[in-house]
Amino acid sequence: MRNPSDRDRLPLVPIVAILLAVLVLTAPNVRADVVRLLDGDSASFQARLDLVRAARSSINAAYFALIDDSLTRRFLAALANAARRGVQVRLLVDGCHDGLSPALKSRLNDSGVEVRFHNPPRWYKPHRTFYRMHEKILVVDGEGLVVGGRNIGEPYFGMSREMNFSDRDVLIVGPAGRHADMYFRKLWESKQAVPSAARQHAFGRMCSILEPSNLRRITHSATKRSSLAGFLESHRRRAGRQRRSACATSACGCCPCDSEPFDVPACAVRFVHSDRSCSGACRDITEQLLSLIASARRHVVIETPYLVLSKKFEERLGAASARGIEIHILTNSLGSTNKVIAHSGYECQKKRLLQLGINLWEYQGAECMHAKCWVVDDRAVIGSYNLDPRSDFYDTQAAIIVCDRALASSLLASMVHRHQSRSVLIAPGGTVVDPNGVRNDPPALRSAWMHLLKLSVPLTKRHL
Repeated sequence: MRNPSDRDRLPLVPIVAILLAVLVLTAPNVRADVVRLLDGDSASFQARLDLVRAARSSINAAYFALIDDSLTRRFLAALANAARRGVQVRLLVDGCHDGLSPALKSRLNDSGVEVRFHNPPRWYKPHRTFYRMHEKILVVDGEGLVVGGRNIGEPYFGMSREMNFSDRDVLIVGPAGRHADMYFRKLWESKQAVPSAARQHAFGRMCSILEPSNLRRITHSATKRSSLAGFLESHRRRAGRQRRSACATSACGCCPCDSEPFDVPACAVRFVHSDRSCSGACRDITEQLLSLIASARRHVVIETPYLVLSKKFEERLGAASARGIEIHILTNSLGSTNKVIAHSGYECQKKRLLQLGINLWEYQGAECMHAKCWVVDDRAVIGSYNLDPRSDFYDTQAAIIVCDRALASSLLASMVHRHQSRSVLIAPGGTVVDPNGVRNDPPALRSAWMHLLKLSVPLTKRHL
């Protein structure tokens, strides 16, 4: 698999420049969110680094998984460097997927990074293991926000030599970031968030990158302070050059440019989340997504890596289809999924979904389709919510809902270009229609394993 190269490093405006634009272009009483889709692997990771390096007061990061690899070390080094310059840095990781050695946890603490783990396994509470924190959130200074489907690790940014994940995030600067920051604080202060109990050990290669000398080498650019106006003007010029280069390469099969920033009224942007770990005025994310389906007037288009509908989603989508709403759901094929057991649940449900009039698309790419995005008429949803029972009943989730026609159109175009163009359509009778000539049948052994797992679905469906 290729590493993100300079050629596909798409035009990113540093977060400090976006902050300037927000302050200049919005009146004191009328705030707007600057929203930008992050499709490209390089663009998405760079957006995180830009946010961290521009932080002045606080960095709050919540991630389902951190993988022990060079990309994660680079991200953690940026967090540690921010803490060393006086920024309050808090990192919340799911207790079953932290990927952090005790030595690294200790080194992060020594750098001033506060680390907690959400609901770590306890032998005396085995049932609590089902309840995971699935968000992927980075909030800086209560205003800059990256949220989406990517965890931190090489597979989520196209750098793994094994399986990679094709994913999508969104960058937001504005009032929505404040709402995300409030939600993070509730997660952080909940009883499920357990402080790190790292012990001193001999430091391995993973924590060596957090040495001050290495931090200075890796993040030296963070210490260079240009004027905000200079940042804005220089990156506008660079954006034009990179946009022309990216458009020239898109004909060769590369991803299209990440979207230009959209100025969206603050009232049209909602940060939504689960209410299992913290209560608040906001309705649970599941209820808000169900309401979106009920309010659809033209179409519902969904990308989800795992498709096992709970009863209420099945009923709501069926009712929408019955009143003439066009519904398309794109999920992984047996060949592209990283969870065969979840795919077995989808296979058991596929015939019924087709009978409801839902158009099913199965992704045929070499990587796993991992995006969790919706387009409902003129509304766009980007977040961590899988359309499966775990999101409905067990895991905490977060997403952004944006009511903006231009952004929804841009997201829909990205879904078609990146994923639907590499998918097959499942006909009403269950036969495969391959309009794009991309069908890729899975190995026979994987098919046999999936059929065997289907026998367990009646007992395990709620946990898929």
